[in-house]
Amino acid sequence: MFRAEFAQLAPDRTATVTTTAVGGVNTFKIMVTGITYEQSSATFAASRTTMFRQTPGRTGRAEIVALLQQRQPTLGSDPDIAWETIQPPKVLFQDLATPGEWSGEFNLAGAPPAPNTFRILLQEQEWYRSDFEKESFDGQTTAASRIVYAVAIPLG
Repeated sequence: MFRAEFAQLAPDRTATVTTTAVGGVNTFKIMVTGITYEQSSATFAASRTTMFRQTPGRTGRAEIVALLQQRQPTLGSDPDIAWETIQPPKVLFQDLATPGEWSGEFNLAGAPPAPNTFRILLQEQEWYRSDFEKESFDGQTTAASRIVYAVAIPLG
């Protein structure tokens, strides 16, 4: 008899990136949609969790982080790992009135990107209260995150 371990199902997501070029600046508008949750152990504790109170707009719900990356041939020939993040990561905005919709954008100066030279990597992070720390309800509740969805969208 074999025992099956827990395997979390990846959430259904639709991710789109639309590109506009105006005056030598490329704007990449990102939209991600899909079912999400309203409550978790992290959202329950978010009002007490210092890390969420320090950043406006963070609630402890699922967050999607966008990374604008450029292909770097000096990192090797593997097309999946030879990428370097060229701008600070952005947490996509989620309007609490429309849960399950995240949006954001990146700007990149210069000519439109050539194929296979730039991509946007999206990573959804699910927040939860950490099992490795003692719980405290004095504003120091510890939270951790794990990636539950990821997709790389080529640009150009």
